[in-house]
Amino acid sequence: MISNLNSKTNIIFFLIIALAGINALSLTICMTINFLMSQFIIFKDNRILVATLLMIVYVLIGLLFCTEEGLRILNIWEYYSMGVGPLFLVFCELIIICWGFGLIHLEELLDFRPGFFRYA
Repeated sequence: MISNLNSKTNIIFFLIIALAGINALSLTICMTINFLMSQFIIFKDNRILVATLLMIVYVLIGLLFCTEEGLRILNIWEYYSMGVGPLFLVFCELIIICWGFGLIHLEELLDFRPGFFRYA
């Protein structure tokens, strides 16, 4: 599909995908920094320290994938993070939340009925 488009469209498509990836990464970083600052008293007023430590951890994880064994580590990471296991865990989490917390309380919290029950 993409190969049939002209070069200007390909460039625009690539820029859109790249910007979406950068946006998702920056939101993840901001969310992690805010979580660490709210949960740990050490990081309460040191946003720059938290961001620096987080970037060091991200660089070390990235270097792990740049070694000779990086492709094997990436395959293991992909197998265990994208398989049936996480899907099963999410399904179990959904059942536990709906059973333990209750769908009615969830409706009150969200102000609407989630999922297919929204229109019932």
